[in-house]
Amino acid sequence: MANLPDGRLVSWSAFLAEGFVPTPGNYTVSAVFNPITGEFFDSNNSAHDMFCAGVTLLEDGTVLATGGNSTVRYSSRFNLDTLQWESTAPMNSPRWYGTNVTLGNGKVFSTFAQGAEEFGEMYDPVTDSWVNLPGTDMRTLSVEQAGVNARSNDMGTGQWYAYMHVTPDGKVYHPGPTETMHLFTTEGQGDVEQLGPTPLDRKHIQYGTSTNFSPGKLLVTGGEDLTYIPNGATNEAMIVDLTTAKPTARKIDSMHRTRAFHNAVVMANGEIIIIGGNGNGILFNDEDTRLDSEIFNPDTETWRLAQPISVPRNYHSVALLMKDARVISAGGGLCGEGCYVNHLDAQIYTPGYLLNQDGSLADRPEITELPDAANPGEDIQLQTDHEVSRFTMIRLAGTTHGINTDQRFMDIEFSANDNGSGYTLNLEDNPNILIPGIYWVFALNSEGVPSVGAILKIKVLEQ
Repeated sequence: MANLPDGRLVSWSAFLAEGFVPTPGNYTVSAVFNPITGEFFDSNNSAHDMFCAGVTLLEDGTVLATGGNSTVRYSSRFNLDTLQWESTAPMNSPRWYGTNVTLGNGKVFSTFAQGAEEFGEMYDPVTDSWVNLPGTDMRTLSVEQAGVNARSNDMGTGQWYAYMHVTPDGKVYHPGPTETMHLFTTEGQGDVEQLGPTPLDRKHIQYGTSTNFSPGKLLVTGGEDLTYIPNGATNEAMIVDLTTAKPTARKIDSMHRTRAFHNAVVMANGEIIIIGGNGNGILFNDEDTRLDSEIFNPDTETWRLAQPISVPRNYHSVALLMKDARVISAGGGLCGEGCYVNHLDAQIYTPGYLLNQDGSLADRPEITELPDAANPGEDIQLQTDHEVSRFTMIRLAGTTHGINTDQRFMDIEFSANDNGSGYTLNLEDNPNILIPGIYWVFALNSEGVPSVGAILKIKVLEQ
């Protein structure tokens, strides 16, 4: 699933609506959903089986889906004008369960995946072309993943989606799910540096989440270590600081619940909500489901339980922030027609910041004027209908299997204009922090109530 700039969402499954086929079918069931009207319409891809593809959003907000089922090299973009999928240049290697990450220059680094060569490749959306980066050696990841897959356990085969994040100096950091952390360079032929094991007790944290919740800061949560006896999910969490000379990771207080297959979403106020997952870590299984949500406060580094979901959201579930600052949690299953863990529905969470103490909807500020686009480091003018005390921005995102390399949250420095007419916002000047793409800008009043997100495109800086 992925955000569209106007607030709609595009979702997709596989060759079938409720299941997948073992060999690529060159077709994907897809639909666009309007959360305001509740309307759907089909946007099926007739040329690419995107089951378990890599996903990321480009500078113009276009969704890029790469690889997928078994031996797929195909790549597709979701056209924002026609609201249909269209083919792009195929990758050099097939990539199943691969992770994509958009870089500060607008290109996409496609990484570690089943079926791929032992290195990454990079996509240039301007030239619609792929180039191999043989220096981004991923053999350590492959060896450690193979060791996990070789273990005898009843959890199902380990999968390859890697946690990948752009660092403030333009490199790509890998904090899991394999044991050894890495730092990749994507310039020239590419390069890699091993950074040692994570500080977590369980080292192979598959089916967890990794979230960029502040410039240069990551929150890694949950998952399971298939080599660990007894099997099952963990509630461990760690924070990674990417602003140091080399990324540093430290354990923090654990979540209230053990979770695998959950989702993590940064909300308009910078807190992170954790939704769903199960405790047994078994694929296509709703037993031991975690219905309680929980919220992480990055200022205090503490957890609190939040409103529960009523439908299990486990393997293949997704969750995203929406333009109106609510959170959608959807899907799960895809194990064949009639399978009991298939959940072809969604729930929407209304955060407390949108409510008065009596539970009624709070009055919201409104952004009435904002430029369409800006460069990193630019000062922009913004108008609101009421006085506000905080501005935040969050990059629109695509997600699959709990992996979301797109979402990036930051507070915006600002000042009220002397003439009493609006505000001047001072945008972050580092394009490796303010990654090119479409962002929603939120204005929050003194009570912490956010506006609906206003669209701002951050452009690739001209070299």
